[in-house]
Amino acid sequence: MTEAALRGRRGQMKVMNNIYAIILAGGEGTRFVPYSTPEMPKQFLHITDSGRTMIQQTYDRIRRFVPADRCFVSTNEKYRALVRKQLPDVPNENIIAEPRKKNTAPAIALACHLIHRRDPDAVTLFTPADHYIADDGGAADAFRKAAELAANGDTLVTFGILPTFPSPDYGYIKVGGSFGSTGAFIVSKFVEKPDVETAKKYIGEGKYHWNSGMFVWKAATLIESLKKHMPKMAAQLETLKTDAQGGAEPEWVRKFFDEVEGTSIDYGVMEKAANVTVFPFSVAWSDVGTWKGLADLAKRFRIALPEVVCTHLKEKIGS
Repeated sequence: MTEAALRGRRGQMKVMNNIYAIILAGGEGTRFVPYSTPEMPKQFLHITDSGRTMIQQTYDRIRRFVPADRCFVSTNEKYRALVRKQLPDVPNENIIAEPRKKNTAPAIALACHLIHRRDPDAVTLFTPADHYIADDGGAADAFRKAAELAANGDTLVTFGILPTFPSPDYGYIKVGGSFGSTGAFIVSKFVEKPDVETAKKYIGEGKYHWNSGMFVWKAATLIESLKKHMPKMAAQLETLKTDAQGGAEPEWVRKFFDEVEGTSIDYGVMEKAANVTVFPFSVAWSDVGTWKGLADLAKRFRIALPEVVCTHLKEKIGS
């Protein structure tokens, strides 16, 4: 092996030693009523007939390259017990429980600050708990490559999905030129959910990706971006108090979520920052956002569904 190859391998190993995965699991599953309820939302249910719930499948995916002690779950306080039951290998101090919903920016910012205090060189991967991904190995490979990109610079990396149909249910990312030889692209702009005709135009142009809601960056890079684009939130996080295990003190968390602005990480940081890149995620993916979307997904990939899910599908869409 050449010296250059050895250096590259050492660099990859260093990234893997500093990568942390955070599962975003705070949603209430309102789009899958009545199967999903506020007490038992979609991410904790069996949507496919795999024998694993959605959050368990997400955990299995990231465990391919992240050890259990570097896996975190960001969820609502009322779901802490469900997380403990379904993911018993995740350390209790790695469950970040929010007392109230305030969208993704506070949750992601808090996770980055907690992890940065543990490891100043941390690279943080964020993935929702309730997405379907067809190939766990392919996903893990994409996550690793994007993590290396994030570790070797100060870029905020978002994962883009090449559209397979003109969906009005996703936000879109317009890509610019290539970001060196990394396989990523410079983000030209973020676009809100379009109507179908506009989505058709986007697909025709060939320069738009679906916004997956998955991200990777150095915790330090996100913290610096918060200072620039959300300085009030950054200042609030500076007062963070942790317990003996490194978790945030519950009293501080309640105060933070009482006072912090509720907004998405896309609106609060990504749409404003200049150091954003999009990494193509070529693995078959769906956010399983609607009953019809689930039916189409199951048909496309010949996915077996639990009987209770089939019953609800017949009631909702008649098939």
